[in-house]
Amino acid sequence: MLSFTQFKNEVSKNIKSALSEEFAECEVVTHTVNKPEGSYEGVSVKDRESGIYPTVNLNSFYDEYIGGKEIEECIGDIATIIENNSHPEFGFNPMNIVFWDKAKARIVPYLMNIPNNKEYLSDKITRDISDDMTMVFAVVVNEDEQGVFSTKVTKDLLDTWNITADELYETTIGNLADTNYRFGTIFDAMFNELPIGGIENASDSEPMYILTNEKRQFGATMILRNDIMETLSQKLGNFYILPSSVHEVIICPAVDGIDPNGFVSLVNDINGDPDIMDTSDVLSNKVYRYNKDTKKIETI
Repeated sequence: MLSFTQFKNEVSKNIKSALSEEFAECEVVTHTVNKPEGSYEGVSVKDRESGIYPTVNLNSFYDEYIGGKEIEECIGDIATIIENNSHPEFGFNPMNIVFWDKAKARIVPYLMNIPNNKEYLSDKITRDISDDMTMVFAVVVNEDEQGVFSTKVTKDLLDTWNITADELYETTIGNLADTNYRFGTIFDAMFNELPIGGIENASDSEPMYILTNEKRQFGATMILRNDIMETLSQKLGNFYILPSSVHEVIICPAVDGIDPNGFVSLVNDINGDPDIMDTSDVLSNKVYRYNKDTKKIETI
């Protein structure tokens, strides 16, 4: 029985022989991959020109090996994954990532919780919104009916592009301005009838609204759109932003009699209950307020 290190070395040594000829000039590398849900050791077969090919989780294959699967079969399955995810017909084109002129139109933002993702965020380009919420940047690799597939922007990738973090931020915000959003009441969301747009119907007589993106996936980023925030302030005056998850936020008019501390307790109670909220979906334990005079998002 091989140790994990021995298993990793055997895969690295033999993976290219299991791949087609187009990978003959590629470089095999193993490295640690940090994800919000945890870290793993990965193997990549990288194109020497673009430097990019998919990374396969070696830990999961080692578990299969320990369970009785032959190492030759593991290597064959790893090769199949690499082959299937490295061709243009699968929507993966390394050139769309490596060169800034091609990548810039594909840059999108994500909002993430800082304390829950410290290791994952360590090599990423970030822009903090508060002391526990940050903005990260990603390049969309492929988008289909199953969702959006993207790779986060690291410090190394920013160096490859030879641009500044400020240029990356401005490009991302510009791209975000061209995306559709959904806005409606809690009841709209409950019945899956959250309309695209809909801010024109906002009124401070409604206690709570939902704001997200068109796909309702990682839609909390809509608070980064100044046009949405300013339009809402014209309709509602000052308002509170409850970070209900990375996928959406709750908008509450700051009317007389509202105690924002109650919102803080609510958010923390929900975030701390694993039956309600998965840790990877937690956005922030803070509650925020949009100030219509300064046009800024403030922490309560």
